[in-house]
Amino acid sequence: METNPSHFPGLQQLFELEEVLKQQDNDKLPTGLKVLSILKKFVNDKAIHDKMEDYYYVLDQQIREVLFFKEALNSNKSYKLEICKSFIKDNYLSSIKNIQPQDNKPIEYYREAIKWLNIYNEPKEIEKTKSACYLKIANLLSKAENYEEALANYHYALKYNENCKTIYNEMADILYRLGKKQAAVEFYKPNNKFFHILKTLDSISNDDIDNVTPYRQKGDYLISQKQDEEAAYQYILAMSVESTPCKKQNILFEIISALEGTLSVEPNPTCISVDMREKYMPEVIGKYPEII
Repeated sequence: METNPSHFPGLQQLFELEEVLKQQDNDKLPTGLKVLSILKKFVNDKAIHDKMEDYYYVLDQQIREVLFFKEALNSNKSYKLEICKSFIKDNYLSSIKNIQPQDNKPIEYYREAIKWLNIYNEPKEIEKTKSACYLKIANLLSKAENYEEALANYHYALKYNENCKTIYNEMADILYRLGKKQAAVEFYKPNNKFFHILKTLDSISNDDIDNVTPYRQKGDYLISQKQDEEAAYQYILAMSVESTPCKKQNILFEIISALEGTLSVEPNPTCISVDMREKYMPEVIGKYPEII
């Protein structure tokens, strides 16, 4: 992986060590020199000295590697290089698995973290970590008012952790700002954001006073919240703007059922599927592909 400079110097070092060992046979001198060159490069890297946490991590890796190489010299020569390769690979993958994205980092830090995580050989084990990285990227983009790219990154965050309720609220707020109010209503539902849902439906009604749909949606939502009388009022408003006789009759039935407390509707979803997310913002997802 090419990084210039890397936000994860310890991982970059292990990556380079593994690449060297992949290319070598049992000719120990060239391998040893290259390994020592990599160790020396990272010790002298100014970024490591500037960040004590990174320096500690790299130094710890170096100590373990040097001790292991010393032990390996006393082992069976025919297995020596294979043991080194195995050690570096295991340590490398373990370091990737243990990535914990820190707060208050630039977007490039989280993007690089995702690229490292993509290397890990058990993707399911690191899904929540990838989700957290995408969430942090999206939050930074949203703060910078880069709303479309933020939406795409929230979508990828949900891909790896669809039960993260915070993400739905953030997406709904952005969709509302972008004028995608109907989509915003759907994204407020997993968290049952009562005020936001009704306010957004009111805004849709104000945009088009002859549109029957938001009144019926408000009625349905209020039924799901056990507010039958308020729901009936919304159905009455819907009937007042509906022009088709048979549809008026259906709404009248809903009004009566609501007042009797016998009308039932689908409960709010606990999450929004990938297909539904792609339906609401296909152009955004296509414009900003997932990090690979």
